[in-house]
Amino acid sequence: AASAYASAAPQGSPGSGPNGAPTMAQGGATTRTAVAPQTNLALARYPTFEHVVELVRKHRDVKLLVEVEGGVRLAAYQPGRIEFTPSDTAPRDLAARLGTALQNWTGNRWVVTIVAGCAAQTIAEVRDAADNALKAEASAHPLVQAVLAAFPKAKIKRIRTSQELEAEVQADALPEVEDEWDPFEE
Repeated sequence: AASAYASAAPQGSPGSGPNGAPTMAQGGATTRTAVAPQTNLALARYPTFEHVVELVRKHRDVKLLVEVEGGVRLAAYQPGRIEFTPSDTAPRDLAARLGTALQNWTGNRWVVTIVAGCAAQTIAEVRDAADNALKAEASAHPLVQAVLAAFPKAKIKRIRTSQELEAEVQADALPEVEDEWDPFEE
């Protein structure tokens, strides 16, 4: 698995401890410095991956947002650490760019790691699942199949449900008037 780190020293390197905290050698003995509580408190503001996506949205990085929504199959998440399997459409440098952006925005180190074998749905797949289910249901209807057979280049672009049509009619309808004047009553 390839990894991208948003810090100078990767975890497990000679200058870092097992939790990524820097170590210092003093008289031949190595001591480990603890991760500052401020870092843990700052990262606690992002308890779920949805909070991270909202942070990207807040900073209006549309390109990164689209790539995260369509390219991240989330394997594991904890504040400061993201593991994902990239989708087929994900760019190669997504992990590095996401880690760097999160570090710049939060001021804390984020470890963004690519792992193999996660089959979770991306945010875009979850969002589009209902629309795709409606299209599949419509495609199975005999009348639609006949139309698609008669017009081979035709595609289903949009499906409007009866609830959507009813809402449109209600929005376009004239408001009822209580005191309507009738000229024939007088």
